[in-house]
Amino acid sequence: MSSDLVLLSLLVLAAVVPLVGAVVSTAWLWLRGQDARLSLVAAGSIAISAACSAAAVLGWWGRAADPGVSLRTPAHGVVWQPLPSTGSAFRLEILADGLSVTMSLVVGLVSLAVALYARGYLASERETSVAEQDSDACDRPGRFATFFCVLQFFVFCMLGIVASGSLFQTFVFWELVGLCSYLLIGFYRERAVAGLAATKAFVVNRVGDFGFLIGLGLLYAHFGTLSLAPGEGLFDLPASGTVPLSAGVLTMATLGLFAGAAGKSAQLPLQVWLPDAMAGPTPVSALVHSATMVAAGVYLVARTYVLFTPEALAVVAGVGCLTLFVAALFALASHDVKRILAWSTVSQLGYMMLALGVGGWTASVFHLMTHACFKSLLFLTAGAVLHAAHHKQTLPELGGLLRRMPWTATLMAIGGVAIAGLAIPYVTVFGEPIAFSGYHSKDAILSAALASVRAGDSHPVFFLFPLFGAGLTAAYMTRLWCKLFLGEPRTEDAAHAEEVPWSMRAPMIALAMLAIGVAIGGESERGLLHSLVDSSSPAVSSGVDVGEAAL
Repeated sequence: MSSDLVLLSLLVLAAVVPLVGAVVSTAWLWLRGQDARLSLVAAGSIAISAACSAAAVLGWWGRAADPGVSLRTPAHGVVWQPLPSTGSAFRLEILADGLSVTMSLVVGLVSLAVALYARGYLASERETSVAEQDSDACDRPGRFATFFCVLQFFVFCMLGIVASGSLFQTFVFWELVGLCSYLLIGFYRERAVAGLAATKAFVVNRVGDFGFLIGLGLLYAHFGTLSLAPGEGLFDLPASGTVPLSAGVLTMATLGLFAGAAGKSAQLPLQVWLPDAMAGPTPVSALVHSATMVAAGVYLVARTYVLFTPEALAVVAGVGCLTLFVAALFALASHDVKRILAWSTVSQLGYMMLALGVGGWTASVFHLMTHACFKSLLFLTAGAVLHAAHHKQTLPELGGLLRRMPWTATLMAIGGVAIAGLAIPYVTVFGEPIAFSGYHSKDAILSAALASVRAGDSHPVFFLFPLFGAGLTAAYMTRLWCKLFLGEPRTEDAAHAEEVPWSMRAPMIALAMLAIGVAIGGESERGLLHSLVDSSSPAVSSGVDVGEAAL
């Protein structure tokens, strides 16, 4: 069995196992009702999926040992083709490279941590539930098992996007992820705010997806394929000049793809759904809206990067630059704990889009990976605070929690330092700076922006805004931590808060370890994560050469 076949099989298995778990859990749910043991099925299926993804990462590195095989050449396989006459339009394809295997592992690890955390956080759902706001409490049968059924299906859909070998297949899983998001955000559907938030997220994302469809239509009309297969797919046809296409049409097509990405990754002006999506359970916020689903938009632009013309990339950079700055200001002005983190997510996604627009492909994806770790940690620690304080989630209702929750305070501080990109200047250990993961990835983005400005390819604002935004990030995270943990408790709920159980604490510790060390080595050759990401960086950094043709 060839190394490519093993690699592709591992990616398929990583996606299929959660699907099998979701089907089995749903059937069991219908037959036996809300069985709490289904949470163990979910944790087990996601753990197996993460193990397959980890094996795929090792297989990707091992592939380099094969003679004549380059890490710059992805592995590709056709899983199923309904009719040979349909060509490559509707076949099920798998694409494996450094980007897909690394993203698959990140999704698996974060999803596993969230699944384990949710077993404790949603304990009230085992019998009767109390919604996340005391004022909206209601008596109803718990939906503990239902949550884990949808969670497994969401992981399957997200891994389907990651491993897709064609844009048509990507779009199918893209829409399924949107469905899962609707179900998870509206989990507390008895609360009017949750139902409205779920509907808002669904509708706003469909606005972006309309542009996505236009982009797919233009690409298919001119190329006759949506496959990403090496040698015959979209990546090769424009550069080879075999398909005449005007630069204007390619710009419109890629801007259509970016519209879909802007909706999913909450970029201006389609950012309005993400803060409201915090109406879902906090584990949903950690998984769907910080680490995986919202990252799909950045992943799409990164995957199709070679198709983007310089004009399209300028739009990507401009939208990302404005988004990161405006969202940071909103985070600084917010008083709701989860909304602060939601606006922070929008801001960090803006950093990633900016990096893609100025040619920092590797820096953007690098930050995408590190952000998944420390933002999930921040949401889970915020959920621990809400859980301990009877779901009080505004800063004026909290405070003085350091003595009551020292573990949570420490872990949130780790996440805050990571997202702020702080480091101890001029101090190194074994040649490495004393810094957490966010320092390495955010520094890479700022370096890419500065290089683009110095080369005359970008306006200085593309460096000044993210530089000032980094200061705003440190400011709103410091404000959040101090308001939560210092001073005196401002309500009885805060005064009587207790540290969360180990079932919730252990996943937070695991994510804290990733937030600290996942990017060790930074951009040097000793940096494993950066090297994995860079192995799939596109051969070109800004658009492709296309032949001029009459339309």
